[in-house]
Amino acid sequence: MSATARARVHVDLPADELRAFVRDPHAALPVITGFGDFVHHRDAPAAGRQEWDVIYHVGALQLGGRVEIDTSRHDGIDWRSLRGTRHTFSLTVTEDQGQIEGEDDGESQGGSVLSLEMRLSLSGLLMARIAERTGAGIMRRHLEAAAEQLRHHAEWCR
Repeated sequence: MSATARARVHVDLPADELRAFVRDPHAALPVITGFGDFVHHRDAPAAGRQEWDVIYHVGALQLGGRVEIDTSRHDGIDWRSLRGTRHTFSLTVTEDQGQIEGEDDGESQGGSVLSLEMRLSLSGLLMARIAERTGAGIMRRHLEAAAEQLRHHAEWCR
């Protein structure tokens, strides 16, 4: 059983400037404190990869474990779990082409779009299904808050 949550936000920065910020886990991850706890473990043997311990706060549950972050992508970062809760995470920056629903008339505002996506998989049948259904909404809200924290920091604090 798996659940996926997504969030997107407009950022008033050129995409290249925002990418430089989010592609550095040491700069970006400490900004999203409400999402979870992040501790750098080591640089992985492969170039452009780092290992981190990631613990998510999903309601009263703490999920996560060791992840390998791929920082070699041009448009953002990805990670996948190495141990602990099975999950993947993707943070992507694109040019704003007016693709965020609910904003004006769909015309580009300039700047960029920050997209976050997380997929969580739990083992078991009934309990995993219940946890995924309740956890998906919490995950989405956490991703939305993380996107806003990254937006605010990138626009105002750097």
